[in-house]
Amino acid sequence: MQQEMDLKVQFIEQKNMLRNQLDDIVDEHEDLLNEYGELNQDLQQKDSVIRQQVLEINSLLETKKDLKQATKKIEVLKTISKKYIATIDSLVNVNKRLRSEKDSVISVNKNINWKNYKL
Repeated sequence: MQQEMDLKVQFIEQKNMLRNQLDDIVDEHEDLLNEYGELNQDLQQKDSVIRQQVLEINSLLETKKDLKQATKKIEVLKTISKKYIATIDSLVNVNKRLRSEKDSVISVNKNINWKNYKL
């Protein structure tokens, strides 16, 4: 009887741990969306994959109580999230470079305009 109770407690603790991991991933994902969500259509596609994975994991935790499958899906979700973050980082770097180039072009253009004005 005590062993059965211990197993139930262990199951609930594992389930809560997995939910916490999932919540952390979702929170990080939402933060990234808020910062950079409009930068690329590829991100929107990955976003839908992530959201689908979250739904499946929640279903496993709520109805099927399959912690092994939920754990596997959380690991897959972590991998997808890492790729998502790498894509965003890449876009941010490209965006910074393009802004710098734009600022340089504006500066050169101002100098040319000033020289033309003097003529």
